[in-house]
Amino acid sequence: MNARAAANEPGFTLIEVLVSLSILVTVVLGVAQSFTLAIRSNDRARSMAFTTILAAEQLERLRALSWHFDAAGSRITDLETDLSRSPEQAGGVGLRPSPADALDRNVSGYCDFLNGTGRSIGAGTSPPTGTAYVRRWSIEPLAAHPLDGIVLHVRVLPAQSALSSERPVVGEARVSTVRARRAW
Repeated sequence: MNARAAANEPGFTLIEVLVSLSILVTVVLGVAQSFTLAIRSNDRARSMAFTTILAAEQLERLRALSWHFDAAGSRITDLETDLSRSPEQAGGVGLRPSPADALDRNVSGYCDFLNGTGRSIGAGTSPPTGTAYVRRWSIEPLAAHPLDGIVLHVRVLPAQSALSSERPVVGEARVSTVRARRAW
C-alpha cells in the first residue's frame, strides 16, 4: 500500500484520539466534582437537621417546666429543675434568668455537652472527653411583661466550633420562643 492510499483510509489520527480523551477526562472530572459537592452538602444538611433536633428537644424541655398561675392567682415558676443533666433532676436553675452571654459561653446550669448520638454526657463549663456538641440556652424576661413572659433561646453547635463565641458557625442551630404564664 502506498502513502497516498493509507492517508485516504478511514480511521482516527493520534490528534483526534488525544482531543477525544481530553474532552472525556474533563467531563468525568466535572461529574466527580459534582458528586463531591453533593456529598458535602448532604453532610452539612444532615448536621444541621441533627443540631436543630437537639435544640428543639431542649426548648421543649424548657417549655415543660412550671410557668403558670395557680388557682389562687399566685405565680408558679420552676426555679429548681436542672436541665443540664439527663434525666433532669432537682438542684438546678429552672427558669431563672440566665447571664446575658449564656449562648456565647459555657455557663453552669445553662449548658450541657452531648456525644455524637445526642446523648448528654455532662454539664458545667468544660466539655468532657467525647463531646461532639455543645448545647447552650438562655432565659430572659420578656421586656413588655417581665413577670409573666419569658424568652427562651437554645443554641447547639459542634464542639470543635464551640470556642467561636458570638458569630454563627457552620452546623449550628438556634431556636427561640416566647412563653407567657397561663391560668390553670
